[in-house]
Amino acid sequence: LPAAARLAAVAATAAAVYLVRRRRRRWSVVAFYLLHEADVDELPLLEAAAASLSPGVTLSWGTEMSRAPPEATVFVARLPSAEALDSLKRLRAVIVPFAGPTVTTRLLLRARPHLSLHNAHFNAQSTSELAVGLLLAAAKGVLARDARLRAE
Repeated sequence: LPAAARLAAVAATAAAVYLVRRRRRRWSVVAFYLLHEADVDELPLLEAAAASLSPGVTLSWGTEMSRAPPEATVFVARLPSAEALDSLKRLRAVIVPFAGPTVTTRLLLRARPHLSLHNAHFNAQSTSELAVGLLLAAAKGVLARDARLRAE
């Protein structure tokens, strides 16, 4: 599955496990994934991922908060807003599908201590490979040498 669909499925299940351990009672988790415009082409994959979730975990999605079920306990979003966080009255966990949440997101969650913040850095391997490649290119002067070669 592509990153967004895989992330949504894994995030919903991980949040369910987290909530179960924390609450120690029978569990069900309702997760809502606020899709970014760039992720809309992955809808068929999200449907397949949602069908394979653990029992007790429900995943829904949409490009607008009006699609969010009021009983949502987990919210997955690139850049959650204060309005979105406050509109979900049963919300317990927020998952940001990046290697790290923005400063704004961290401030929003600090103001809401009843919410836990998680991130899913599914792109860690490709990001680290790129970083090493850029480091080697800088160390060997590849950019300057490439420019000279192209100028000849």
